[in-house]
Amino acid sequence: MKGKKIRLVGKLLPEKQWQNKIRRRNSRYQELYKKEMTKEEKNILKWNLFLTNVDDYSYDKLYTLYRMRWQIELIFKSWKSILKINKVRNYKKEERLLSEIYGKLIVATLVSNVKTRMKYDDNENLSFYKLSNTLSSIALIWGIFIFLGVEIHQAFLSYIKFDIIKLTRKSESKKKPSIERIITKMGNVA
Repeated sequence: MKGKKIRLVGKLLPEKQWQNKIRRRNSRYQELYKKEMTKEEKNILKWNLFLTNVDDYSYDKLYTLYRMRWQIELIFKSWKSILKINKVRNYKKEERLLSEIYGKLIVATLVSNVKTRMKYDDNENLSFYKLSNTLSSIALIWGIFIFLGVEIHQAFLSYIKFDIIKLTRKSESKKKPSIERIITKMGNVA
């Protein structure tokens, strides 16, 4: 990056957080290297650091952007691991290959859309993994209802909605605010 300055932006983590971070990393380090981490390595883990070429962003804004970017990475990771979007069969005809790729992208989009709609319309936090498995199990029936017309399809969706929520609800395990809450908060400030 010729002509661009790179800056290091950081913030000291709260003591309880960096102690947990060091404890977890040190046990993994001992497994891999059969020795303790050095004092310098432990001191680095006390910080949350970003390298950036953006001049006018504070640490808090960079952290928020990083969390948003990470959400995109998690979406692609779930598409790859759960929906196997990166694996296709070997086809002799290009049309069959494209059909499989398009099918997987449609399913990924559909699952993501249902998850997002449930989050915003019903304030439900659903597991992508559970949702994709549940929707896969009813895909054939769902397809039939799509072809029966809009009204019948909507009635079908209303009928199964609460079962889908019950089967795929994510347990609240983390106390960190979701990316949706952060974006909403940013919108209220601006």
